[in-house]
Amino acid sequence: MIGLIVAGHGEFARGLADTVRMLAGELEHVVCVDFPAGMAGEELEQHLLTAADFMSACNRFVILTDLPGGTPFRIAAGLALRDDRFRVLTGTNVPLLLQLALSRTGDACVDELIASALAEARQAVMVFEVPKPW
Repeated sequence: MIGLIVAGHGEFARGLADTVRMLAGELEHVVCVDFPAGMAGEELEQHLLTAADFMSACNRFVILTDLPGGTPFRIAAGLALRDDRFRVLTGTNVPLLLQLALSRTGDACVDELIASALAEARQAVMVFEVPKPW
């Protein structure tokens, strides 16, 4: 099974997961890791590892972060460099987490799951064009 760890600045992770729960119901194997002001990077890394340990039924993990280059992303990327159980996505939005959470199966290929979810998330970002009256 693939576990999902949502991490971001402030309460981004909790807010994003709460929104997805409103739409899809309770989410299995999804853990949120908030990064409040003043938390050290080492502490964030420990929280990410604890989140993975908490999901003992999972053998692969996708860490979803808010901003490319931000501390949650950098810490998660460092984990992925040292441990091949972790994959990292950044620029996370509701459609991405929703698709990942609902598409996982016990034998899912993590790379295929990510590719499919990214395609869905990209399609969900759009500009609303106001029709011209002429």
